[in-house]
Amino acid sequence: MEKSKTIQKPLNSKGASIFKKMLEDKKAIHQHLKKGGKLGDLKNKYRFVKPLSTSGS
Repeated sequence: MEKSKTIQKPLNSKGASIFKKMLEDKKAIHQHLKKGGKLGDLKNKYRFVKPLSTSGS
């Protein structure tokens, strides 16, 4: 029985570039907070959203 070759999909999808940007932003924010910075310092550079409540009120 022969092994079939795996199909290589191109990484040129719309979502790939968005995901890459999200990971870069996450890393930059993490480094800033690790150095003692505050989220308020980053509010002009990044858009933050309010977390959704998971309680069933």
